[in-house]
Amino acid sequence: MKTKLSTKLKAMCSDFEEVTGKRFSYFFCPILLVDEKTELCEAHIVNQGFPNTPRSWTIQRKDVDGFFGSHFEAEFLKIGYKNNNLKPDQVIFNCKLAKKFRPTVNIQDKSVGYYYTTSDVPSSHSKFIFSDQKETPSLVLKVAPEEIEETTYQKDFQIEINSDLRLCSLVSLIKSAYLTLFEMLGYRYSLSIAGIIIGYGALGEFYNKNRSIKDKEQFTENAKKHFETYVNLVRPVDNMLFDFAGTCKDRKFFLCENKGVFWGCIVFVKISANFHAVLLPIYENVAGETEFFKFIESPGLISAREGKFNGESWLLSKAETKMKWPDNRASLYD
Repeated sequence: MKTKLSTKLKAMCSDFEEVTGKRFSYFFCPILLVDEKTELCEAHIVNQGFPNTPRSWTIQRKDVDGFFGSHFEAEFLKIGYKNNNLKPDQVIFNCKLAKKFRPTVNIQDKSVGYYYTTSDVPSSHSKFIFSDQKETPSLVLKVAPEEIEETTYQKDFQIEINSDLRLCSLVSLIKSAYLTLFEMLGYRYSLSIAGIIIGYGALGEFYNKNRSIKDKEQFTENAKKHFETYVNLVRPVDNMLFDFAGTCKDRKFFLCENKGVFWGCIVFVKISANFHAVLLPIYENVAGETEFFKFIESPGLISAREGKFNGESWLLSKAETKMKWPDNRASLYD
């Protein structure tokens, strides 16, 4: 095992012992709530495929991390298309971007297949060369050159990038926020009643029930049904008014309260230049649990305090901040 992975695992084991009174044998997964021998990995809290993003990581099971990475985070990377203000033609003429965003090509409303190559192509295909460098792949449309007339190209050649990123964004951001709190607070959070609601209830239970499903449509439908419950936990931050770098990096957050009852923590996940707010439960009593589930059903005005975790204690502002959590009837369904 790599030295830094081994060092962190030892620290986690000590933390687990402090919380539970006993040490784990291999690794107690905060998502599956099991301790068993399995391959571990350095799990980046925010997918490392995003540029200009904190590289914080924690230990996770490789099978669990890979499951969410392949089924949700790979698709979530497409959000970079919107955030970077790319145009469809910029994507289609760049094979690396096209592989990530998978644009479609239509000529006179007819879908046309395409591929990229550095080799010669059949005469029935149309090759677009966009570099003098031989090692740069050219775009090839599966349509004869004579069928692409100048008027057709100008008026009826359409490139589209249409992706519904609601599901993959929701799951990826919940996972990132949960791992942020796990890395920051350790097992005192993941083994709390509030932590289990997200770690096992949202993520682990879905993994257990769907890890063997191969049918993509069935998998997606199951995911929508399961994660619809948590759809109000995530919102984009249109205008970040605070000097935050992302909770996994600066450990800054907002702690939600109602009449002295703490019930939730707003974690900020930074994706390149953009921020997303994820509200996860944090409470110690029935009153806090009640407030959290009221929020899940009907988001609205929130009273919160800016805070920072210094590794040992919570540092909270005395001033309360009132914020309106957008309630736009969010849903994973049309």
